[in-house]
Amino acid sequence: MAERYGHDSNVIGWQIDNEYGNESFGEATRTQFQKWLRAKYKTLENLNTRWTTAYWSESYQDWSQIPIQEGYGNPGLLLNWKEFVSDAWRSYQRNQIDVIRATLIPGRRSQPT
Repeated sequence: MAERYGHDSNVIGWQIDNEYGNESFGEATRTQFQKWLRAKYKTLENLNTRWTTAYWSESYQDWSQIPIQEGYGNPGLLLNWKEFVSDAWRSYQRNQIDVIRATLIPGRRSQPT
């Protein structure tokens, strides 16, 4: 669509998506979340300290132990899950923006095909 209509003077903007709201709780998403946490905290010791996991009796010895939780649980885990979801949605949105912008050439109008 961007190639076809991106240079039409009648097109003044793009709605790339709306109403983000579906979250995945599958194994692939859990693995991505754990990688995201590893990039953020670098070490499990740091994560355990910042989440005060000793208080919650849930210190982690391996990244793969970290679950996805909704609604109830360690506040650090719950907050980081929401941050991860927001980052994933932003990445999805950024991908769409980048694809559209890559096809837009200033001054060139779309030609019918």
